[in-house]
Amino acid sequence: MKYILTGGTGFLGSLLGEELLRLGHEVIFLGRSRNDVLYEERQKSILLAINRDVRLEKASFLESDFHKKNLGLGEESIGTLRGSDGFFHLAADLSFLKRDKERVFMANLDSLAHITALCGLLNIPLLYTSTAYVHGVQKNGTLTKEELYEKPKRFNNFYEESKYVAEKYISEWGERSGSRFLIFRPSIIVDRENKTSTPYGIYSFIIGLLKLGRSFPIVFPYVKNARLNFVPADLVVRWMIKIGTRSDLYGKTFHLVSKNPFPIRQIVNEVFRDALGMKVISFPAPRLVVYGWIYFLHLASFIIPRLRNITERTLVYNFYLSTYVLYDTSNTVLGTGDDLKKLTKCDDGYLTLITKHFVSRYQARKARSQKS
Repeated sequence: MKYILTGGTGFLGSLLGEELLRLGHEVIFLGRSRNDVLYEERQKSILLAINRDVRLEKASFLESDFHKKNLGLGEESIGTLRGSDGFFHLAADLSFLKRDKERVFMANLDSLAHITALCGLLNIPLLYTSTAYVHGVQKNGTLTKEELYEKPKRFNNFYEESKYVAEKYISEWGERSGSRFLIFRPSIIVDRENKTSTPYGIYSFIIGLLKLGRSFPIVFPYVKNARLNFVPADLVVRWMIKIGTRSDLYGKTFHLVSKNPFPIRQIVNEVFRDALGMKVISFPAPRLVVYGWIYFLHLASFIIPRLRNITERTLVYNFYLSTYVLYDTSNTVLGTGDDLKKLTKCDDGYLTLITKHFVSRYQARKARSQKS
């Protein structure tokens, strides 16, 4: 089969692209050059970092601009896209920071009209990656459905809001075009196969902890029943490919999540203490105490600059660290035939292992870049 893919330089997109190639599919990567490095060169470098034997003979690379008609592609390039079986759209700005609102909305929304128009021109389905957290602020224990939501009263950040608006746009476009779309909602993706050294998502938080150092203990109050929904990247990729071939599922939304989320206490022990060797004083506390402590550290970071990186990230992850939301996965089970409860069960020490793997690869990559 033949697929178009955006976001191939990102964490999930690079893993999806490499797996599609490994399975023998043809993949046309769309992207743009950056910092005087040609897009094709950037993309190949990232794919080769994942797998030195990646099947690049099955890949092609087109320079594109998502904010232009037909993504800035000429007739010859459009001809290359014809005969594709689907358009995986993963390119996005993932920033949670308030100062990045305009940039996030522009990156995540302005391109949709051109992408949906191109899907219509090519007569192919749009396979769109959203987020499990598009539900916004919810009460503890809320069960969220695999459907388009009514607009939440409040979002946790502008990234969530941009994805909500994108889902609504795609759904309305689908009503006019035969519902030829699928929406994927992954939760917090982690790499258990030791393939990446890319500091995205939770890994940027780990880098913040590394920069903080081990010179003093970290006080970490947590909400007792709060959990983080870490889902292995290899499962997300597997599910996206499986579901992406199912035309009978067009128009549906899929939660790509773990049915065994991690308690915050386990995360603190396995990541902070066991993997990074940090001294941690952790204890359960009411939500208001947790919020208050995070804001106190944020204020303290203006006096102690070394705290700023990690407290800024903790502040934007406040909701995720203090709430437990449940996810319906009926559509995902229907589309994959998998037992999600069994597949997402992880042994003790799982987070320690993947954190150590990431740190090792990240530090090796950093050392190589400093030498060059």
